[in-house]
Amino acid sequence: MSLLLLHSTSDQVVPFEHAETLAASYPDAGSWEIEGYGHVEAYNHPAYRQ
Repeated sequence: MSLLLLHSTSDQVVPFEHAETLAASYPDAGSWEIEGYGHVEAYNHPAYRQ
């Protein structure tokens, strides 16, 4: 895996569908869908540093 897509379903700036479109165009990408976090707030997720 050379690309990891990290996106929150609650992002108010960049719709989650954009991440889904990007993932569909790059099948080897990994993805991590999180819920309840706004734009650029993934670093607050408890598992982010893992």
